[in-house]
Amino acid sequence: APVMSDPEKLAAMDIMAGIITSAWAVNPEYFNKLTFTMVALSLQYGNAPTSPFGYAWHGSILCEALDKPAAGADFGKLAVALLDRLEARSLRSKVLNIYASTIGLWQGHPKRYFDFHLDGIQSGLDSGDLEFASYNAAEYAQYLFLVGTPLDQVRDASQQKLSLIEHLKQDFHVQYLSPWLQSTLNLLGESSATTALEGEIYSEQAHLQAAVEQNQLTLVFVAYFLKSFLSYLFGEYEQSLAYGKIARAHSSGVAGTLFLPTEMFYVSLARLACLNDTEASEQGQAQLAVETDIAQLKRWAKSAPMNYQHKCDLLEAELSKYQTHFIAAMELYDQAIAGAKTNGYLQEEALANERA
Repeated sequence: APVMSDPEKLAAMDIMAGIITSAWAVNPEYFNKLTFTMVALSLQYGNAPTSPFGYAWHGSILCEALDKPAAGADFGKLAVALLDRLEARSLRSKVLNIYASTIGLWQGHPKRYFDFHLDGIQSGLDSGDLEFASYNAAEYAQYLFLVGTPLDQVRDASQQKLSLIEHLKQDFHVQYLSPWLQSTLNLLGESSATTALEGEIYSEQAHLQAAVEQNQLTLVFVAYFLKSFLSYLFGEYEQSLAYGKIARAHSSGVAGTLFLPTEMFYVSLARLACLNDTEASEQGQAQLAVETDIAQLKRWAKSAPMNYQHKCDLLEAELSKYQTHFIAAMELYDQAIAGAKTNGYLQEEALANERA
């Protein structure tokens, strides 16, 4: 492939590469424009040293937002391959992070890409890219949490990664990871809180309102998703649904990540748990919302059944039970339990057993 040589185009690529991640966190429309522009310039004028960054983000958009995971994976693989060809060492941490956190999971199990996160941490430290060393550290711990790793292991890994981020003085990433560690401590009974994100590690009273006021989409999503998740597990279904709606309204700040299908799954479970207490006039709309989320999860399950099929099965089991289709529900519960077990989603296997 040709190499970009026009100094104005190279400067434009550098500028866009410098601001695109901030746009991902706070301005999705601007993020998309930057991504498409970086890819268009690379295809028209040749590859620049920063082109792999644009290709990786484009792959992320293709996978989740445009529902083209095979094409997205191709762009992701291109981005990784170009790192060595272009000797783009300063981008290695960035590209590995985007691949592991927003591309791989749409075709494979997230565990397959944990080594990308760990390589990304070291690459970022070696090149001075402390921002993406911290993204890799935070998302490695967050994904351990989401794929069913035993909670004591999640706690230990999260504490280690949070200490690294604090040492690197990356304040955004401290706020990005600390609610997850606080949630883990809540679940382990090592905090006096249950559904509130209040403790030694993170205080929603101290931090959440500021994140809302600053339109920090990523941080607001994370906090409200975790509050919704905890509320569901502790049986506070209406509160779970309320928090989930707030998280969903900020979901553009976590585009492409495993957070999206997980939020969809737990909010749908909460909505189903609330159905019997929902006003008769609103039950049809609530069912439609659940069916819409199931349809999206099924689309994702076509290319990554190991991550999403058991989620679909459990939601359809709950819906069948509500509709008094008990034999169908029993079969779907069995499928959900088996699928979660086979793919190591221990917490979702336990949940399916509990609900059956």
